[in-house]
Amino acid sequence: MNNKIMSIFVCTLIISTAFSMVGIAKNNEVIKKAFANPGYNIYNCGPTLDQKQDRCEGGWCVCDGGFSWFAQAFRPALSNLVQIELRMWKIADPNDYDLTLSIRDSLDGDDIASKTINGSVVSSRLQWILFEFEIINLTPGETYYMVIRGNGGNDNAGYVWCGYWGDEDVYPDGEAWDNAVGGKWTVRTASGYEFFDFCFRTYGWNYAPSIPVIDGPTSVKTEEENRYIFNSTDPEGNPVYYFVDWGDNTTINWMGPYHSGEAVSINHTFYYSRELGNARIIRAKAKDRLGGGESDWATLEVSMPKNKILNINPLFLQFLENHPHMFPILQKILLNLG
Repeated sequence: MNNKIMSIFVCTLIISTAFSMVGIAKNNEVIKKAFANPGYNIYNCGPTLDQKQDRCEGGWCVCDGGFSWFAQAFRPALSNLVQIELRMWKIADPNDYDLTLSIRDSLDGDDIASKTINGSVVSSRLQWILFEFEIINLTPGETYYMVIRGNGGNDNAGYVWCGYWGDEDVYPDGEAWDNAVGGKWTVRTASGYEFFDFCFRTYGWNYAPSIPVIDGPTSVKTEEENRYIFNSTDPEGNPVYYFVDWGDNTTINWMGPYHSGEAVSINHTFYYSRELGNARIIRAKAKDRLGGGESDWATLEVSMPKNKILNINPLFLQFLENHPHMFPILQKILLNLG
């Protein structure tokens, strides 16, 4: 009990700290939605990783001189954005100038949001640099751009944003761009290679799918196959996985993915068990493909009525159960009638 209380306390503390760091107002509708959602899992502490490109071959200096503005296109799967990490390192001594990262829905459009940090957090060792935002509402599947610029440095002393170039498209949902000192945006390439993408990770709050609806017969015959329908909707429209517990010591572990809102049909056969009796409770829960929160359990009670035409002595039934190889046909008949 004490361990459980401590776990809840620690997790709540982490959530509270994360909220304060990104400047989330207490009455923010997105956060209220997270806790109002019946399937929200409080043990899923912190934002969920959404989009990423981790591979690094080299990079370009984000500075006042040369190609000073860079951008990376991305398509979010989540409906919001709260953090971005860029993989960077510094060259020589850049005198700690500022780096500003903006989010746009078009390269030449206005900033939806921006965050400025001091370059002193960047070391000469390749590392992930964190930019934190208040919640930015996004449309899943639409293209957005992370745009970075600096107010100092040069190609010999500056902060480098790492990227990958090669013949493999490591991030097919976007591409790298550069802007020569506020000039025209062009797709960034590396000589002799077809593809280039900067290293980045985006994070947002992931909300659990709805509690599944279970539809199917509630009164069944033993040893006959029955069909059950499961349906759950994800708030961001992401694909859904299902965990099903049939109530008879058999389960289906996270089958999927299925489209959000898609009716999923599964057949199952129930067998009589003296230990379990004549009733089963089907339970099901859902999660999305990003593995954030899980929904609460949905339940459906199923009964297996019997046609009791004989008054069978319980001791005799117990004898048959303890001697399964004696009178197999009679045993099967009587156990299903008893």
